Amino acid sequence: MTVGTRTHRRREPSLWGYRHVIANFTRRDLKAQYQSATLGWLWSLLVPLATVITYSLVFTLVFRAEPPPLGNGRPGIYAVWFLVGLAAWSFVANSVSRGMSSLIGAGPMMQKIYLPGYVPVLGTVGAVIVQLLIELGIVLVILAALGNVSWSWLLLPLWLVLAIPFTAALSNIAAVANVFVRDLGVVIGVLLQLLFFLTPVLYPIDFVPETAFGLPTRAIVAANPLAQFVIMLRQMLYEGVAPAPGQFAYLAGWVLVLCAAAAYLYRRLGRRLGEHI
Repeated sequence: MTVGTRTHRRREPSLWGYRHVIANFTRRDLKAQYQSATLGWLWSLLVPLATVITYSLVFTLVFRAEPPPLGNGRPGIYAVWFLVGLAAWSFVANSVSRGMSSLIGAGPMMQKIYLPGYVPVLGTVGAVIVQLLIELGIVLVILAALGNVSWSWLLLPLWLVLAIPFTAALSNIAAVANVFVRDLGVVIGVLLQLLFFLTPVLYPIDFVPETAFGLPTRAIVAANPLAQFVIMLRQMLYEGVAPAPGQFAYLAGWVLVLCAAAAYLYRRLGRRLGEHI
């Protein structure tokens, strides 16, 4: 009688099982980002501040843009209005661009030991989350100093619940695709610059004409999920109103689609990442 032998494959840890490794990548990213700079972490605040000042001067003195009024009825302040939108945009853009670099940088380690590609990417996204929370804290302090406080601020955690997995999934998709098509990193960089001007970060969505060239241009711009993240954050913090439930549902649909796409990519290509990096 032949006794069959059963081989047991070691079960790969889940995403939760890699939480400590991801946290280590986050800490390493936070330490390495500005450790060689004289001003250190101050640069994480000075860079967006310089951006806000530059665009505020251009759009208030040259283009004379009129920002919406504050939620408390006071006249709008372009610099504050822009800072809220920039926080949302920078979170996504920085996570995607830095996530691609983190996966390529983890190549030597992944060639020696098995490490899922999403681990270094999520570590980088975690570091950007820390910067986002700092920026949002500054925004809330400024708005509170202006007397612009609203109950809609309580919806901020719900916005984060949607923004974080959306950004993490998008960053992982871009990072994996960049491994197999290296020119894609340059293309994504150009696309992010283009999307910055096509997303209502510098201007209110009402500035976009409803129709142009026979197309519903305002509806097209508003359909961009990045635009919805910017618009909703301004609604909650700057305007002091609650976004419509349909806006949350729309972004939740995008989160599910992107998370499913990222999971599919890792199932199909995850084991081959170490060979191509």
